[in-house]
Amino acid sequence: MRARAPARASFAGQPAGFTMIELIVVLAVMALALSFVVTRIDHLIPGEGLKASAREIASTIELARAGAASQGRIRAIRYDLEAGSWRLFAPLLDEYGQEVPGPGPWGLHPAGPAQWLHEGVRFVAIQPMGLDLQRGGELAVRFDPLAIEGSHIVYLENRDGERFSIKYNALTGLAEAVEGEAVFEGSEG
Repeated sequence: MRARAPARASFAGQPAGFTMIELIVVLAVMALALSFVVTRIDHLIPGEGLKASAREIASTIELARAGAASQGRIRAIRYDLEAGSWRLFAPLLDEYGQEVPGPGPWGLHPAGPAQWLHEGVRFVAIQPMGLDLQRGGELAVRFDPLAIEGSHIVYLENRDGERFSIKYNALTGLAEAVEGEAVFEGSEG
């Protein structure tokens, strides 16, 4: 028969080690501290706020397109180039399935709060397909269920002069964020 090794003891004669509660508290504090560091990292790495803004706009465009296609009703995004914000608009239906006129473009209603560009990022311009480049003010882009309307390019720039473009092609349904300035090709819709 083998003898058991004695347990390690701390100074007070208690078994050495940490309790589960102590470990959980330490991990929670570390996670909280890390969340503050991670959420503000876009200020430390040049271009990250620009890329994040581009991805967020591309996601909103894809949401508008998917909503229009799946529900058979138009959607819109209104960009405010001066304020650095954009907002999704959708129809509001009454109890009979009829659209209720709203305050937004094409009589639509806000579908959530306005979203804002990251600090240090600004709209340079928006190029709707077949229309003039818009450098200021507000612009609403319509997404129809048949994916005929809505092609546009959003141009962003950060303080360092880096540029990103979000190009949406209604015919393909793709919204892509690319470095630099994108352009429409001859056959794009």
